[in-house]
Amino acid sequence: MLYDQGQLANVYLDAFSITKDTFYSYISRDILDYLKRDMIGPEGEIFSAEDADSAETEGAARKKEGAFYIWESKEVFHPLDFPFISLGITTL
Repeated sequence: MLYDQGQLANVYLDAFSITKDTFYSYISRDILDYLKRDMIGPEGEIFSAEDADSAETEGAARKKEGAFYIWESKEVFHPLDFPFISLGITTL
């Protein structure tokens, strides 16, 4: 939602101001880029949220609540190099 993202951007900018760690400024920039790209319409209108209904697969005719936001564990943990063993996860 728009207000969540706005608050997160401010928190990350505060963290950058305090720590001078550019990681926080990059995260804030990514959030603001997302808002500019996805939350502002072609005629300048500002959207408050995105529709959670989305296609489960590319080209699917029917939409499903939250399908776009469903990830497999390997999509989350592998890029993070997360230790699966500590969670008792043996298969992906």
